[in-house]
Amino acid sequence: IYKKADLIVLDEPTTALSLTETAKVFHFVRQVRASGRSILFIGHNIHHVFDIADRFVVLDRGKVALSADRSEVKSAE
Repeated sequence: IYKKADLIVLDEPTTALSLTETAKVFHFVRQVRASGRSILFIGHNIHHVFDIADRFVVLDRGKVALSADRSEVKSAE
């Protein structure tokens, strides 16, 4: 099913995974991204998210607190 989807939603996909399993998830995400499809990656580990995201949206109590692309977030560090 996922091979035909234009958008893949991953909600905390690395929670409770080992480092090896997490690496496999990131490999999958990179493959999907390279194919031109979109991924909505929901996560609380900012290092994981920053490692794979092109664009960031941070929610605070259901409202958008930040919406920026990778270069904007990198320059704000």
